[in-house]
Amino acid sequence: MSDEIDSQTAGDVIAWIYDVNQADTEKELDIVGFERKPMELIINSFGGSVYDTLAIINAITTSKTKIITTNIGSAFSGALYILAAGHIRLAAPLSSFMYHELSFELYYTYKNKVSEEMQEMSRVQTVLEDFLISKSGIKKNMIQKHNERRAEWFFGVDEALKYKIIDGIYTSVQ
Repeated sequence: MSDEIDSQTAGDVIAWIYDVNQADTEKELDIVGFERKPMELIINSFGGSVYDTLAIINAITTSKTKIITTNIGSAFSGALYILAAGHIRLAAPLSSFMYHELSFELYYTYKNKVSEEMQEMSRVQTVLEDFLISKSGIKKNMIQKHNERRAEWFFGVDEALKYKIIDGIYTSVQ
């Protein structure tokens, strides 16, 4: 996945995950002793649509076939959450990561619409924060600190390992 996270990217990734799971389920029924082999999702993305990000996360976390997520370059914004969703999470030595609070653009609209959008944005922000906390060693107060400063948090592989966002370093291409 090296594109912006959008409905096309999400559709492609989700279809791939479901197709492999379906094929593996059929093989389990037909082949005695069949063992599912993990799938590998390579990530190099600056993020994108939050709802498409959530859809990919749902597909990964509900996959019966294990998915190895590997940051080969950048896992920024939504791509960070997708990386964290993997059953096994890896990163190449020179990879970069970035967390930031949700943002949106506001155009001319009605006051009530702004209020609804803010409520939804707050709900989704909480969902994403809780997910990242559950999948890593990041604490809520760390996230709150970055959100209060409205700062993007860029970090490398060492911090990703320290905060248990990744399980290890990816060192070879097969």
